[in-house]
Amino acid sequence: MIITDKRFQIKGNNALAPEENNLGVEERVLESYRRRRKKEKELKRMKKHVQMKKQARIIFGIVAAFVLGFTVLYRYSKIYSLQNKLEAVQNQSSNIENENDDLKLRIFRTEGIDNVSKKATGDLHMVNPDKNHAAYTDLKKKSITIDKDTEDSNSKGILEVIESKLF
Repeated sequence: MIITDKRFQIKGNNALAPEENNLGVEERVLESYRRRRKKEKELKRMKKHVQMKKQARIIFGIVAAFVLGFTVLYRYSKIYSLQNKLEAVQNQSSNIENENDDLKLRIFRTEGIDNVSKKATGDLHMVNPDKNHAAYTDLKKKSITIDKDTEDSNSKGILEVIESKLF
């Protein structure tokens, strides 16, 4: 018996477990076309995936540059405002120092002996002392008496004081 239809041929290792090869030439062509379309779709999907990754990297780079730029500008604005505040405080400090110098000069001018005596006699109604009303004191004379026990107890140590009290 001769098999004329190639669909039923059994070759090689398929002899033990034969499969029916019912696919015709058209079906084989159709199957290869489907595999090729599937590979093309997979290739397109991979290319699209790679392109999406590139776009994501570009977008991430743009966002990172924007955030970095914003951070730098924000810090520079903070530094600028702090420098302005520092300059204002320094100006205020120098103004206060100038006012202090002016006040010291005015005090120095008014502290003259003539000005003090004019103020005392004119505004405060004071009079110059005369020799009859002056009180003289001898500063060399000791007017305060010191108790000897107090002086000794201060110079002694604590143990010596306790010992002197007990014995």
